[in-house]
Amino acid sequence: SSGDLFGEGALLDPNGRRSASITCLTPVHAIRISREYFDKYVQSSEMLNLSLRERDRFRKRDRAKTFLRDQKNLREFNMAEGEVLFEHGDDGNALYIVGEGKLDLKARGGATVLSIGASDICGLHALLMNKPRNTTAICASEKCTIQEMRSDDFFKLYRSSDSIGKSLREVAARRDFLKAIVALTGKTFEDAHL
Repeated sequence: SSGDLFGEGALLDPNGRRSASITCLTPVHAIRISREYFDKYVQSSEMLNLSLRERDRFRKRDRAKTFLRDQKNLREFNMAEGEVLFEHGDDGNALYIVGEGKLDLKARGGATVLSIGASDICGLHALLMNKPRNTTAICASEKCTIQEMRSDDFFKLYRSSDSIGKSLREVAARRDFLKAIVALTGKTFEDAHL
């Protein structure tokens, strides 16, 4: 929308490859910035460089989550407040997408590592690492609507695109980092950028 930017990912990518297509939905007035000027500005400020790289990674993570939500073979079900979706140590044989409501992801000691809401995912770590669940997921709102993606379907999508795979691995790594911080500090976190 107005004031936003796009295309920075290809300029930050060493191969200069685009990871998405852009289509105008309304008439748009845009300003084109050449690679020469882009590189000049990015090199002039480390904070700008980091900010643009994080923005690009956020978009790619968000796009990967959108691909997951748009799959047709998801099983949908409802949960009541306090109901457990999965427990620490359970087999990781599915990925879950929150359609409505809020889930708390709790560490082994009971501390809430992360609270996630509509359109977010959980269960990713166990699938990618082929390990048991490392958190317990509990419905923390009056009602939770959940979509389940079986592991076979997940891995077909995961392997379909290097960009999607990389973005989902980054989501899992960020959550692991967050869990480590909670284990060390005992503080509870809510982070919409994961």
